[in-house]
Amino acid sequence: MIDQAAKLRKLINDKKTASGQTVLQNEQIVEDARVICVTSGKGGVGKTNFTINLAIELSRLNNRVVIMDADLGLANVDVALGIIPEHTLLDVIHGEKSIGEVMSPGPDNIKVISGGSGITELVDMSFSSIQQLTEKLLLI
Repeated sequence: MIDQAAKLRKLINDKKTASGQTVLQNEQIVEDARVICVTSGKGGVGKTNFTINLAIELSRLNNRVVIMDADLGLANVDVALGIIPEHTLLDVIHGEKSIGEVMSPGPDNIKVISGGSGITELVDMSFSSIQQLTEKLLLI
């Protein structure tokens, strides 16, 4: 299936690790992945609650679900779920942690990647930093 991310997946697969293996070991995982972005220009409209409830239902339907809370002003999925994350998306951006290391367990086998609240550094990311983060996210 050709989609917007096809070129990015090809770029990632073309990169080789030192051992000569492709970065993405199993392209099928990426092919089957779906991304649902919940966004609004206005705060307080229920994005967090909608996202959590959608994630729970998708997980109950035997889907593997990861919520990445990238709300730059008030990332609060972790708060709504009563999760205290040890690490945030910022740790991945700084290269201190891997994507897997910043995922916190949530209800119904959901994984949560906290964006951290009020971290303005995410707004000023360079294009290359965004590309690197996207590559890491594709490995989930």
